[in-house]
Amino acid sequence: RVEPSKGVLGPRGSATCSIELRVELQTGKAEEGGSGGESLRKMFEILVDGSKAGIIDVSAIISRSALELLQVDGKGRLGDLDFGTLFFEEERYIDALLVNDSPDECEVRSSVHVEVRPNDNDAEPNIVVVQPAEATLAPYQQLPIRFLYRPRRPAQKKGFRSQQQEVYLEEHTAEISIAGVVDRVLSAAQIRAVGTARTMSVELGCGEIRFGNCRAGASVDVVTSLRNKDPALPIHFTVPRVAQFKLRPATGKILALQTLEIIASFTPNALGEHSAVLNFVCNNGAHHLSLPVYGFCDGLAEARQAPVRGPTAQPADFLPKFSFKESEARAIPVNQTKHPTLRGPQPDIPAWVKHPLPKGQGSVGDAYSCTVEELQNRQKHKAEVAEYLKTQHRKHFGRRAMYEDSPEYQLGPANTTKDDYGGFALNMGMKGCEGLRPPPLSLPKTPDPLHRAKIEYVPKLKVRQFDENRLLSTKFPSEAESKADRMACLQKLDPSTMREISVYPESLVFGDVSFGVGVSKSFAVQNGTKSAIRIVLTVPPAEEGDETRYFPVRVTPAAQVIPSGSIAGFDIEVKADVLREIDGELKYSINDCHFFNLRVQARPVPVHLKLEPATRTFTFGIQSTDMFVYETVMIHNKGSSDVEYAWVAGRCFQALLPRGIVEAGSVQDSIIRYTPGESVRAEETMTLRIMGGEDMFMTCVGECTPSKLSCLPPMLDFGTQIIGLRHQARAVLKNAGPGPAAFAIECFVKDMDREAVAQGLSLTVTPRIGGIQPGHSQELIFTLYTKVPLSVGSKADANRAPPVHITIRGAPPIKMNMKAEIISPDLEILTDEINFGQVSVGSSAFQPLRIKNKSAVSARISFDFSRNKEFTVQVPDALIPEDDGSLPEHEPSPEDEVEGSTVRPIQALVRGGGEIELIVAFTPSFAREGLGASLLSAVTKGSTTRSLELPISLSGLLSRELPANLKRALRRVVRAVATKAHVQLNLPSPADFGKRVVVTQQLADKNFCYTIPFEIRSLEKFAQTCTIKLVGDKDAPLGRPSITGGIFQISGPIELGHPPPPLVDGNVEASTIIPPTGTVAFYLSFCPRAPRPYDCTMEVSLKHGTGAAVDSNLKFVVNGEGMSPAIHFDRNEVVIPTVPLGITSTANFYLVNAGFDNLFVRLLFADSLPVTLSFPEGQTLSVAKNRLRVEAKFHSKKPISLSTRAYFLDSDDNAFSITIMAVADNSLLTNFPYWRMGEGRVEV
Repeated sequence: RVEPSKGVLGPRGSATCSIELRVELQTGKAEEGGSGGESLRKMFEILVDGSKAGIIDVSAIISRSALELLQVDGKGRLGDLDFGTLFFEEERYIDALLVNDSPDECEVRSSVHVEVRPNDNDAEPNIVVVQPAEATLAPYQQLPIRFLYRPRRPAQKKGFRSQQQEVYLEEHTAEISIAGVVDRVLSAAQIRAVGTARTMSVELGCGEIRFGNCRAGASVDVVTSLRNKDPALPIHFTVPRVAQFKLRPATGKILALQTLEIIASFTPNALGEHSAVLNFVCNNGAHHLSLPVYGFCDGLAEARQAPVRGPTAQPADFLPKFSFKESEARAIPVNQTKHPTLRGPQPDIPAWVKHPLPKGQGSVGDAYSCTVEELQNRQKHKAEVAEYLKTQHRKHFGRRAMYEDSPEYQLGPANTTKDDYGGFALNMGMKGCEGLRPPPLSLPKTPDPLHRAKIEYVPKLKVRQFDENRLLSTKFPSEAESKADRMACLQKLDPSTMREISVYPESLVFGDVSFGVGVSKSFAVQNGTKSAIRIVLTVPPAEEGDETRYFPVRVTPAAQVIPSGSIAGFDIEVKADVLREIDGELKYSINDCHFFNLRVQARPVPVHLKLEPATRTFTFGIQSTDMFVYETVMIHNKGSSDVEYAWVAGRCFQALLPRGIVEAGSVQDSIIRYTPGESVRAEETMTLRIMGGEDMFMTCVGECTPSKLSCLPPMLDFGTQIIGLRHQARAVLKNAGPGPAAFAIECFVKDMDREAVAQGLSLTVTPRIGGIQPGHSQELIFTLYTKVPLSVGSKADANRAPPVHITIRGAPPIKMNMKAEIISPDLEILTDEINFGQVSVGSSAFQPLRIKNKSAVSARISFDFSRNKEFTVQVPDALIPEDDGSLPEHEPSPEDEVEGSTVRPIQALVRGGGEIELIVAFTPSFAREGLGASLLSAVTKGSTTRSLELPISLSGLLSRELPANLKRALRRVVRAVATKAHVQLNLPSPADFGKRVVVTQQLADKNFCYTIPFEIRSLEKFAQTCTIKLVGDKDAPLGRPSITGGIFQISGPIELGHPPPPLVDGNVEASTIIPPTGTVAFYLSFCPRAPRPYDCTMEVSLKHGTGAAVDSNLKFVVNGEGMSPAIHFDRNEVVIPTVPLGITSTANFYLVNAGFDNLFVRLLFADSLPVTLSFPEGQTLSVAKNRLRVEAKFHSKKPISLSTRAYFLDSDDNAFSITIMAVADNSLLTNFPYWRMGEGRVEV
């Protein structure tokens, strides 16, 4: 398709001598699976005045534009993705190719939506991921893309059921969309992905392994098992190496529902206790199992025997050597006839072992010595043990001994069968063990070890580093809340548990503290035990009569119950009120069973501040007109602690920062402001209160020059005004004193009419503060605004405080009263009804509107037709009020915000006691469409009835803010009936000629004009008489340019389809008869004579038959603007490429002719710059040569960056300029584009 399909060409050299054609090609959607590549060719024939003038040959190749997902192996498109089944926390991916099957670049983005079954589980984010998620594809580019599936383990719930390793399964379904814009068309590739995730179910045969004693160089082996309880998936496991312990096999694979025996070995190479945790990493970290192992090494093993080598070696010599640990029941012979014994679930730990006594730990003399009381306690304990053993023997007498690895021991003799899987194990869900076992034998706790003397042992807490100067915000309750915590806080802790509690610091040293100032430090306690503990800090009370003891310490809080694994802080505050050294101990206890001391030391020192200067003088400059003056004083803190201070404000002197803290050993500036009062000199003593010290004093002396200001008039008189407008009153301040004066003005309206204050009464002044030199004066403008009637200044207001206070520097203030009478105007609309009757679309109808002002003051009214733009009000120029700033700022109503209207209301002035007449105009645009919510429309037989309330109000007020009586007086209804149009014009309103070059007198004498053709088509089945008339004013004369010097003219009728000639003979009026459903054409001409805007009105009158009355009257606005000939440029600025020093850089730009017939262009440019301008094609612009090339060359031997302007002059010395910029430098970063372009040819 070629646009435009027809047009008009002007003569050579005119602005319309050429026309630009636009060829548009539209293609349909390619078929599914099509490869594209189709060719298209079409010929267009150009006819000029009916004869063939040329041919446009259009050819194109249509290519397919789409996004495709292909398999990596090239077997075709990628179908649905099936990731199969895997465990939670595992990953599986599928690779594919994303192909941009289009000749254009494409930006693609991916989006994934995942659904989870069962529905009661929420999908974790990033279960299915597309890598990369965003990319830019070149034409026909293939991009490798990866779809990653990584299900996350569901959150584990609390409770006994969640501790069971039950299999949990989730099915995931993902909808993957990869979308991109290809050739301005949205293309997308859709694909579906499914996957199943399940919980890994793997189990160790034991909860922990205790190897017991083993000598260095030897080994002890224990057999355990690892079972895969999943019915479908295998498990790969890996166990990292751990010192002293070994696991065989350390890596492996367990199929579904299979059990693997694993041998754990303890091979110590150092003496002492050894413990570790063997971590089973399953499926690359998808699941972890922990197996604690313990062992003890007490000596060196015997020398190993050399292995048998050579021909004498037997097959058994090559087998791995194990030293499996036997249970204690097998290692110790059991008397089957007398007293059989039962062992607990850990056979390697006997029920009763007499440990050897440690040496050198006794509290007195010999470790084996004891007192009589201790010996009696031992004998009593031995009797308790003997009674316990007898009871256990009697309970189990007669039963044969059972070993831990026998089926009878695990299931009992009656339940032993060969069909039990896993070696007679019955798993009841109890962690840490397998099978049912009898309860272990337990002994009562011994208060002291047997055969040992009593040893005094004081537990010592661990010390962990904390910042004692940072108070911990974490605070816990003082009493336990749960039953378990209450029981734990009553338990006595053993030494090993006490070592899990950390405190810091061991003692609190505050150092030097200020007298009377509280200083706090933190005492931190960390609970590393498995249960809660209760810490209580107490301050020892002072004994009566003990005056030497002084300990002013406060603890906050006094007690806390610290949960397991938490850190709590106690705030220790020291505040000394006497200069006496503080040294004492706080008592703190753990669970009210263990008691410790915390030493607190501090040394109170007196506050040592110095205030400089002791006397500060405040003076104003000779020519200063400021109301305030500021001075700075310095506060020195020579002590070793921070000091807090506060200023006491005076009458004329105040501190900008009334409170502050001076750090130890520092100086702080304090700014004091002096506000002069009525006298020229003020002297006050300011007090600086020191927290914890004595007050300090500073003498402040302020002086200013005397001021003598007078204000005329002494009272503000606003007179009688109307509501809704801003009214001004003026006053003059005159300085009659010898020096400069400063003033500040405050206005008070809160004591006036309460209703007016509630409705937004305001009184402002400009300027509010300022200064006046001697012999000069300052005008004050007071502005009063109110929405309701207001009366101020009557005798009843005599007792009220003056609303205006003028504070004068160094002189008594001036108080001004105010007088104002703000009334609501008495307006009346004399027109009872505004009825336009029937008006055809496009034409206009007018109705008079008479308004009378019965009040003595002038009133300003406004009409807001912004929501009903078919109506308007025509106001004579004499009634248009001047814009004197009395209207408040325009605030759009909520209706305007909905409609988006920014049209300001139409203003009119109604003088006091006068009457005005306005014209309400109605110009319907659409016969069957209403234009506002407040407009009532009724469609009847091709016409539309419009009814609305006249939108009239006082200027500055909304209609809802009017007084009730005025609102009723201004209420009127506007009615009109819009009928269909009789004719149709293809001319817009306003008809705009745009900017046109001014026509010279020589061309104007030949009637040269710019023309716009337009057509009038009849919509009726009968003939109509059409009359077109131009109506203008003295600024835009009408008629022929050669005779009347007219700017606008009308000519016609003319034949349709003919181009308008440049020389037109027209007139102010044209008339013709339009046949039924016929069309006539006219020319509208424009001949600007000066560079300024012009406008006029074109009226189109229609009559049905000869001599009939006017049926319709259409009005159109015609405007245009004349412009002087100019020189334009093809760009906004000329940027010469950046080059190194000594290299010449060149840039070209063009001058464009805009209205000159023949012009010799002159250049005005600085010769001192390293830039030269030349005209390779000459310096003449004409109608034939519309563009002129200019060449700019830049060459510099020094680093320079310049920006200048070049001026081109016409014959009248009018200048047209353009900016020229250039840079020369030897920096590699600055000249990077130059090096890049000359790569391979430039040496650095």
